[in-house]
Amino acid sequence: TAGGEETTPGLSASSGITLARRAPMEAVALARGFSELQLWETPATFYLFGRSPERSRAWSLLKVRREDPPEDPGGASPPIELDAGEYTDAEMRALLQRLQLATRAKTGHSQGLVFVLHACAFLGMVRFLESYYLHFATRREHVGLIGARSVYRIDATTLVPTAPPAELAQRLSAVLPPPSATLQRERERLERTPSAGVAGSGAASSAGAGPP
Repeated sequence: TAGGEETTPGLSASSGITLARRAPMEAVALARGFSELQLWETPATFYLFGRSPERSRAWSLLKVRREDPPEDPGGASPPIELDAGEYTDAEMRALLQRLQLATRAKTGHSQGLVFVLHACAFLGMVRFLESYYLHFATRREHVGLIGARSVYRIDATTLVPTAPPAELAQRLSAVLPPPSATLQRERERLERTPSAGVAGSGAASSAGAGPP
């Protein structure tokens, strides 16, 4: 639309979701300041909600397009956009519901919007061969203070690829090595194993594993 803004695909302008085309690095810098994050996805888009409760209870929203990286990485920018507004808890829930309905109507898929993860920090975006990745800290521990500022140790992180699911699977199959001859023989042996034996082995494994 005019003014360098666009409404979220599948939603009307009256839905109140208007994404401003701001510099991607500005959006990344904002997200790095969040200490509470929720990531949701559709086949075409990630929706990253974040806030810093010590500063504000309002949620900010960033939209990450699921697309292949350009062939020339030199002038490429991360496919991320910053939303123009802020949302209360109730407004965020309403927005997620509208996104769910819009995604179902657009794709015809019953699942629609899918929750991906909670995180305690956004560490940035990194590009590998197959796509950009969102880098999150998912677990942290408070270890001290520097003045009035808390210091945390990161105990767990995760990377989330931004490529469309089908394209990501295709790219990974192209770069991963084929299975070794030993692994292939083992697969063939298992395929020849009588089904009763396989079922018994699986039952024993499940019984021995127990709850985590």
